Amino acid sequence: MSKIIRFDQKSSAISDFHCRELDAGMPPEKKQQALFPDSQAKADESGQYGSSPKEVLENAFVKAKQIVDSAQKFSDKKAKQTREAVAREAKDEKQRAYTDGFAKGSAEGMSKGHKDGYRKGLEEGRAKAKKESCKSLDELSLMIENVEKSKAKILEKFEDGLEDLAVAMAKAILKHELETDSKTMHSIILAAMEKYRNQEWVRIYVPNKTASALLQADSSIVDELKDVSDSVKVVSAPGMGEGDCVIETPDQVIDAGINSQLKKIRQGIDEVVKADGAGSTN
Repeated sequence: MSKIIRFDQKSSAISDFHCRELDAGMPPEKKQQALFPDSQAKADESGQYGSSPKEVLENAFVKAKQIVDSAQKFSDKKAKQTREAVAREAKDEKQRAYTDGFAKGSAEGMSKGHKDGYRKGLEEGRAKAKKESCKSLDELSLMIENVEKSKAKILEKFEDGLEDLAVAMAKAILKHELETDSKTMHSIILAAMEKYRNQEWVRIYVPNKTASALLQADSSIVDELKDVSDSVKVVSAPGMGEGDCVIETPDQVIDAGINSQLKKIRQGIDEVVKADGAGSTN
C-alpha cells in the first residue's frame, strides 16, 4: 500500500498547529552540522561557508598584514642594496683618491686623499641607508597602526550587512542542495527525528515533488525511520512551498523546513557576534 496520503486525508491534529523551534538548546554550529552534513562537508572543502561575519573581516586583515610584511621585507632588501651600492661608491672614491694622489707624486696627498675619500663615502653611505630604512619603517609602522585602528570601526559599520549576507548565502546553499540532491531533505528529517523512538505514528508533510523523492525505493524515508515508528506516512500537501517540511507525532509538531533552519542559522550568527562583541570590550 502506498505511503503517500493526500492532503485531505491528513490528521486533524495538524490543522491548527504552531511551529516550534527544534532543539533550541543545541549549539547553532552543532545543529547546522547535524541538519546539513552534505552541505557542511562542501562548505568545509571550499572554506567559504560556516564562517562568522567577523571571521570574514579577520581574514581580510590578516591578508593586509601579510601584504605589509611583504612590503617591509622589500624595503629591507632595498636598504641592503643601497648600502652595497654606497660601499661600492666609497671603494671607487678611495681608488680615485689614491690614483689622484699617486699621479701628483705626493705621498702626503695620496694618504690624505685615500682617507678623506674613504671616510666621506662611508659616512654618506651610512647616512643614506639609515635615512631610507627609517623612512620605510616609519611608513610601514604607520600603515599597520592605521589598519588596526580602523578595524573596529569597519566591523561595527558593516556588521549588520555581513550578517544578512551570511544568511543569504546559507539560503542559497540550502535551496541549491534541495534542488540538486534528493537526499538533503532526508538528512533534515533524520536529524529532526534523531532523539525520537517508539512513536505510535509519524506524519511528514511536504510538497508533492519532495514526497516522491522521500519514497524512492533505494532510500525510502519510511525504512530509515523504522526505529522511530512502525507507522510512518508521507503526506503530499499541495499548499506547501519548495523546502517546506512539517513533522507530526502524537505529541509534537516540528517545523523542519528551510525557513526554520535559516532562523536557526541567523540566531547562531547573532550569538557569535554578541559573544565576540562582549569579548572585545573586556
